[in-house]
Amino acid sequence: MGKDSDNKNYLMAIDLGTSTLKVAIFDTEGKIVAANSIEYPLSYPGKDLIENDVEKYWEAIVGLVKKTFKDLADSPSKILAISLSSQAETIVPVGNDIRPLRPAIVWLDGRSSEEAAEIASLFDEDELFNITGMPSSDPMWPASKIKWIENNESEIFKKTFKFLIIEDYIAFRLTGKIFGEATVYNSSYYYDINKLKYYKPMLDYLNITEDKLPEIIYTGTVVGNISSKVSDETGLSIETKFVAGAMDQVAGAIGAGNIREGIATETTGTAFAMIVTTDRPVIDKNDRLPCQLHAIKGKYCLMPFSMTGGMVFKWFKDNFFNTENNNKLSDNEIYDVLTSEADEISAGSDGLIMLPHITGAFFPENNPKARGVFFSAKL
Repeated sequence: MGKDSDNKNYLMAIDLGTSTLKVAIFDTEGKIVAANSIEYPLSYPGKDLIENDVEKYWEAIVGLVKKTFKDLADSPSKILAISLSSQAETIVPVGNDIRPLRPAIVWLDGRSSEEAAEIASLFDEDELFNITGMPSSDPMWPASKIKWIENNESEIFKKTFKFLIIEDYIAFRLTGKIFGEATVYNSSYYYDINKLKYYKPMLDYLNITEDKLPEIIYTGTVVGNISSKVSDETGLSIETKFVAGAMDQVAGAIGAGNIREGIATETTGTAFAMIVTTDRPVIDKNDRLPCQLHAIKGKYCLMPFSMTGGMVFKWFKDNFFNTENNNKLSDNEIYDVLTSEADEISAGSDGLIMLPHITGAFFPENNPKARGVFFSAKL
């Protein structure tokens, strides 16, 4: 390695998406020097049930970190810090040994619709909108998922040491420390986005206390170093710092330069989301736009989104792409082929419209029972 390489240092980012994991290494000027991604399948054990083996997330991270190091062509000890952005709402109950007690219940899972309806009947939704920023009760939120576990898996509920979000659990695996990050907990339905603390009346309803949940810190907090165990597994240095990341959509907003009031950006992952930055919480009782903590402390953002507006692209690939002559293509290359083919279609797709509600709709009209459809606007 030359003198330039000796003087270089790097930062690593991990994005734990709903169906895709991404790992990238940047130099200290913000330039990507190595990046990889991999899709992982979810489990669908029944109607409205979407789960994932928590260990599969970790195995994917270890493998992709190692692969990205090979592309770096430099020493892993040059990684100064690592951070994690993640899907929110995917819940992982863990025991005293911090091992998962069941598969993760993915945020798209709709099993807790009855619990969500009960919450809506027992609490004033407008008051909860003011407190949590979320305009209505939904089976997406961890609050309803925890209540479902209590109602249907009582032994797991009793054994649970902490109810973690998937980002919390992966951060624990990396550092050995238990904590949650504020932007991820915005949509838990038991976190006050004004006072930045748990909302006790909801915890009381869930029959849990704060010690069943992680301490909440904010984006950018330096948590500590990578653990020696993880160093052995991945090749990361124990000198590498772990810095708290953010919920994936607001992390994407920062990447797009959306850091000041009035800027609007769109990001597409599994969900399709618009981010409009504000300097204060905006609780609009007419349009009922979800209000989200920004990754920049003290700022907020409005975040209307379609739950599966991006995932429908993966669904289309998995169900309709002809792999017979293209089985050597990577997922990214397949998406490029599909995008290229779509580029040849005239704007408006000859009147063909798709509603991408694979697992229900959230905004602008909350309807967990909504389903996707193709139809012709010309009929």
